[in-house]
Amino acid sequence: MKRKPLMIGLGLLIAGTLLGTTALAGLAPSNGYEAFKSALISTHNARSVTIQAEASLRDNGNLLMTCSKNMKLNTENCTFSGGMQVTVGGITRTWETFSQNGQSITKAGESDVYQVTPHPERNRMKEQESRSLSGGKEQVMDILFANLQSSFTLENKADGGKIITFKLAGTKVPAPVKALAGTAIKRHFMMLESTEKNYSVMGDLREPLKNTTPKLVTNIKIDSIAMETAVDKANIITNQTGQLAISGKDAAGESHQITIDLTMSLTNLNETNPETVDLSGKKVETLGVKEKHRFGGHF
Repeated sequence: MKRKPLMIGLGLLIAGTLLGTTALAGLAPSNGYEAFKSALISTHNARSVTIQAEASLRDNGNLLMTCSKNMKLNTENCTFSGGMQVTVGGITRTWETFSQNGQSITKAGESDVYQVTPHPERNRMKEQESRSLSGGKEQVMDILFANLQSSFTLENKADGGKIITFKLAGTKVPAPVKALAGTAIKRHFMMLESTEKNYSVMGDLREPLKNTTPKLVTNIKIDSIAMETAVDKANIITNQTGQLAISGKDAAGESHQITIDLTMSLTNLNETNPETVDLSGKKVETLGVKEKHRFGGHF
């Protein structure tokens, strides 16, 4: 299991987008950035957590897709359980997923088949990842955000908590990020067009998503990135919201602004116990790792 993908949460949405940013040495860190980094590391070290996340995709204000996801994770024993619901073009699909006993298990809502993928080396990989993260988390963050630390602001709350805000817009979005975004978005649309029908966990949602999402080909750029993080008095992230706004033109020259909105809440830190599924008497399809990646993997 990936070690707490939520912990980076929307932070990694931003960080991943900013991977193309040039790291400049000698910049003084902001209080907002230092508070964000400290809270992110503290939260990442939790042994277990419950996550509720919501996301939406809009084109020129028109809703194209919604996604909700809930997960229970335990990093000590490499287990998780959760559910996801996606709606595109009036069609709604749901999935359940589990990780237990060294295997990933996924079931589509309307199916009675459980797809199982063995992961015999998962515990060893977790141990190696844990060791590697312990010594380098701060350095990685400092590199990612080296010349963007002034974009963080900090508000201290009366109850000991904090509100940390990160914003980039217009000319403040670094040129390398803009160039990287254009390339990544074009590649995404190419993959959406060329991928075979049965590829991806999205299943029959793939076609309506492909048909409703505008295919940007020119003038592609990131207009703004925003993130707000709520931290409690124990220095743990409790909520995050974020928005990514991208604009461009399609092949007909029509302008589009695509916005992705995300919210995430974290609860029951170190008190979460993932659910398990008993496969006895159930229809089971065993997939190899390559097959699992081909069909989208667990979510």
